[in-house]
Amino acid sequence: MSIRLRVRHLRHERIPGARCLVFSQTPLGSPSGDGARKITPQDEPVNPPPKAGSFNLTNSLAVEFASQHAAENTPNLTEEARQAIRLIVTRAFVEGGHPFQQGREIVKHLQLTREEKESVEAERTRLEGKRYKEERLSKALDRFAGKLLRERARIIARTETLTASNRGQFADWHEAAKKGFLNPSATMRVWIASGDPDTCAACLGMRDRPATLFEPFDTPLGPRLTPPMHDGCRCSMGLRFAAPGSLPAVQKSRMAE
Repeated sequence: MSIRLRVRHLRHERIPGARCLVFSQTPLGSPSGDGARKITPQDEPVNPPPKAGSFNLTNSLAVEFASQHAAENTPNLTEEARQAIRLIVTRAFVEGGHPFQQGREIVKHLQLTREEKESVEAERTRLEGKRYKEERLSKALDRFAGKLLRERARIIARTETLTASNRGQFADWHEAAKKGFLNPSATMRVWIASGDPDTCAACLGMRDRPATLFEPFDTPLGPRLTPPMHDGCRCSMGLRFAAPGSLPAVQKSRMAE
C-alpha cells in the first residue's frame, strides 16, 4: 500500500520552545483538492482525533497488527469468533469500512454473555408485568437480545479499529526513530481525547497527557502503551517536540498540571 506522509505543524501552549507534529498517512491517490483536509494552524497543541472508521491515519503496520492481534483480548468470544473478527477488522483496513459496517458482520459471530442473558431475563420480567404473552413476548425478547448483540459488535469494531490504528502509528514512530527521523530525547507522545459530550471523564482527564516515545501512558485504568484506554474508547495520540535534552523537564512540568 503506497503511503503519502502529511505533517501538520501546530502552535504550542505552555511549553516554551516546543513544537507539535501529528503524522497522518493517506494512501496515494486520495483527494488533494477541495475535498482534501486543509492543513491550518490550530489553537490547541494537538489536532482533533480521528473518528473511528476514518482510515486515512493508518498504515501497513496497522494492517499487520490487526491481522495478528485484533480481538485477542476481547472477552466472551469463541476462538472461531475471534478469528472471524480479526479477518473483518483487517479487511476493513485494506478495503475500507466504517466500524458500523464491521459491526454488522461481527454480530453474526457473537453469542449472548451471561450478563446479557441476565438483562434479557430482566426484560422478560418487565414485559410479563405488562401482560406480554407467548409470540408477542418472544418477538420482543428477540429484538431486545439483538439490540444487545449489535451494540457489543459496534463497540468491538470501534475498539479494535482504533487499537490497530494507534498500534500501527506507534510502530511507525519506532521505525522513524530507528532511522533517525525522530529524536527520542526531544520527542514525546500526547494523548488526544475527542472532548465531545460522549467522552467519559477518564478520557477527558487524559487529554494532553504526555508519555515518552517508547514508554506507556499512565492512565486511570493502568499503563497503556497506546490508546484506546477501554472498550469503546475513541482516543488517539499525537507527537510533541521540545528542544533536544529538555524532554524530562517538559514531561515533569506537564505531569504536574
